[in-house]
Amino acid sequence: MAETYSVLTPADQAEFGAKIVAFEVDGDQYPALVGMIITNFAHIERELPTIVERMTGLAWADAVTIFAEFRAFSVRLGVLSALLKLRDDQSHDKIIYSHCKGLLKEANDLRNRYAHAKYAKGQVMQMLPYPNDLLGPEKWTEIPLDAAKADKARVSTILWELFAILHQKKLPPGLYYKLLPQDR
Repeated sequence: MAETYSVLTPADQAEFGAKIVAFEVDGDQYPALVGMIITNFAHIERELPTIVERMTGLAWADAVTIFAEFRAFSVRLGVLSALLKLRDDQSHDKIIYSHCKGLLKEANDLRNRYAHAKYAKGQVMQMLPYPNDLLGPEKWTEIPLDAAKADKARVSTILWELFAILHQKKLPPGLYYKLLPQDR
């Protein structure tokens, strides 16, 4: 049996802009934090071609072009993983860029958690991570404002750590001391 529809009137459409969704109930706090996580990740994601350029000798523009063909970031990380497997475990590239890969994966996980969620407001803000994943349980999770702020801060820290490693050639102490003396 076919469903019956009616026409949206201009008055109906005018109401759309006045309606809010759960995400907007507390003002701009949650949307701003989610926006910053996603924006910072866009900067983080742009560092992957730099890593591949350094590991392979490809021109940066070539690395960008290659990665532009892979839409899913997980596939891009898979390319980096395959390149890392070709390196000796004690090599400068393997030690430094394996660390960078871990940072990239962590940032991607945080970004995905927020970007692909549904949000609802009751007593507290809640999220349903990955609502379109039909294989996983549908479990709403409370997200206190402090937790969202901490996740945003972590993504910002990852961005600046990658920047320090790739553009300032500064390594965190634990990573620096993993390098062989001749590579420091």
